[in-house]
Amino acid sequence: MEFDTDQLAQQIKGNDRRAFAQAITLVESSNLGHQQLSLQLFQKLKCVTHNQAIRLGITGTPGVGKSTFIDKLGLELVNRGLKLAVLAVDPSSQITGGSILGDKTRMAELSRHQSAFIRPLSTGPFNSGGVSRRTPEVVNLCELAGFDVVIIETTGVGQTDYQVSLMSDIFALLISPGGGDELQGIKRGILEKVDMVLINKADGDLLPLARQTKSEYQSALHLFRQRKHDPKGYPKVNLLSAISGSGIENSWQDIINLCNWRKENGAWCSIRSNQDVERFQFEIRQEVLGLLTANHSVKNFVSKLKSEVIQGEKLPVQAALMVSEYLKKNLT
Repeated sequence: MEFDTDQLAQQIKGNDRRAFAQAITLVESSNLGHQQLSLQLFQKLKCVTHNQAIRLGITGTPGVGKSTFIDKLGLELVNRGLKLAVLAVDPSSQITGGSILGDKTRMAELSRHQSAFIRPLSTGPFNSGGVSRRTPEVVNLCELAGFDVVIIETTGVGQTDYQVSLMSDIFALLISPGGGDELQGIKRGILEKVDMVLINKADGDLLPLARQTKSEYQSALHLFRQRKHDPKGYPKVNLLSAISGSGIENSWQDIINLCNWRKENGAWCSIRSNQDVERFQFEIRQEVLGLLTANHSVKNFVSKLKSEVIQGEKLPVQAALMVSEYLKKNLT
C-alpha cells in the first residue's frame, strides 16, 4: 500500500474516516519505510492541531462487559457532542499471529454513529500487557485527528493489563459483582494503578452482591497510600449497569472531575511526561535488542548457546549471563 502523508494529513483534517483508518495502518506497520512516513505524518498533523483528548484505559476479565459498557458510555459521549475513538485490543495467537478482532461487532449501535470511530487492534504475537506495541502511537494519532475522548480497551486476559495505564489519563478496572473474591487473583499490581473501579451488572438480583463487592474494594484500596496527584476519595469505586445505563453518567462525571483536578494542580502534564519517558525507554530497549539480534557474530553466539541449553549442557540463566558477558567484551 502506498501512502501520501501530505494527502493523508489533509484528509484527516477533513474528517475522512477512510484516510484515518489508512493512517492507523501506517502507524501499526513494522516496515521501516512506513515507520518513517508515520513520523512525517505526525509532524504534519502537529502543525495544525494542539488538541488534547481524554485518554481512558479500560481493563477487566473476559465476560465482565467491557464492550457493552463502552458502547453505552460511548453513546452518552457522542450524544453530548463529543468526538470519540475506541481502540479495542484483541489478543493474538502465539502460533499464527491471528486475532478475532470481534469487539466492534459488540458495539453495534455506537459503531453506526458519525462521531464515533472504532478500530480493533491486534496485540501481535509477542506483545503482552493487554495492548500492542504501537497502541500509544495510535492514541497520539487519534488525539491529533481531533478526537475529544480516546478509549483503549485492553484484551482483559490477566494481571499484566495494567500496561494500558502508561498511555491513559484515567485507568479504570471493570469487574462483576462478587469480584471481591478475585482480590487475591488481581493482586496489588493492578489496584495500585487504577483510578477507578467500576462494578458492572449492578442491577436486579445482583445489586446486593454488587454493593458488597463495592465495600470490599473500597476497603482494599484504603490500604494503599494516598497518591499525591489525586484528590481525596480517589480511586473511586462505582456501581453501574451497562445494560440499563444506570451509573454511567455518574462515572463519567467522576472521570471529568479527576481530569480537571489534575489539570488545575499540574499533575496532568506531569503524568503525561512520565509516560512519555517510560515509552522512550521502552523503545530504546526494543531498538537495541533488534540491533543486537541482527548482529551476525551475536546471532551465531546466541545460536550456539541455544543448542547447549536444548541439550541440557547449560542452564538458561547461565547462557543468558554468558550473552551479557559476550556483549560487554565485544561491543564496548
